[in-house]
Amino acid sequence: MRQLNQEEKRLTTLINNGQGNNLQNLIDNLLVDVRISINTQNRKVELLYEINNPIPSHEEAEKIIGSMNRLSLEIIITVNLFSLLEKDGYIFLYERASQIDNILEFGQGADNMPAVSYNFPDKKISDLLVDYSSKDIIVTPELNEFVKHGFIARDEQRFKRQIKTATIALIIAFFAALTNLVFNLWTKFSGGTQIKQEQIDSLTGGMKEIEIRLDTLNLRIQQFDKKPKEVEIISSLDTSKK
Repeated sequence: MRQLNQEEKRLTTLINNGQGNNLQNLIDNLLVDVRISINTQNRKVELLYEINNPIPSHEEAEKIIGSMNRLSLEIIITVNLFSLLEKDGYIFLYERASQIDNILEFGQGADNMPAVSYNFPDKKISDLLVDYSSKDIIVTPELNEFVKHGFIARDEQRFKRQIKTATIALIIAFFAALTNLVFNLWTKFSGGTQIKQEQIDSLTGGMKEIEIRLDTLNLRIQQFDKKPKEVEIISSLDTSKK
């Protein structure tokens, strides 16, 4: 999974905390004097900007243009984030109703006031908006782990654990080689003094114990990485039902 930007991290945190269980909740604070109208049958998306008269004033026109750019960018970030989190198994999206209205509208704009219409031009983003507008979000335990570990993906977490294990092994190997070198030099310059067999056996046993502990650590890492994602999703669904 790619690195998330700051806005995506903010949205992901809201989703994980239960403050954004659907698309409307996540972007509603941006929809001041604006409604989003979604035609689910024709898969068409419109942004409706509230104005005071049938023809917008110069101030209203400038405000709409600025808002249009910001809101369009926020919508693109949000729906792409949904797609990314769903693909990686961090969230599960489900249809909240068996029948969907042909027209879905949400936002803080008044529906009894004149409005300037802006058709969302990107077909891919429009399709994602249509698909996600009627769905709720179920958060899986994977998402909580993702947020808790500083938005580091599972693969990267696994890689870091493997690097840590390999580093420990290299350090141990280095000190073992250094110890062996010191012993050899000491016996050479001390007139050939022999190391007792029990000392050698003790050193060998210690190295074997370290090797066993490393193998156990690697096994635990592999078992953690192979934990079935389906079990976590089912557990999450059971929790949400309660």
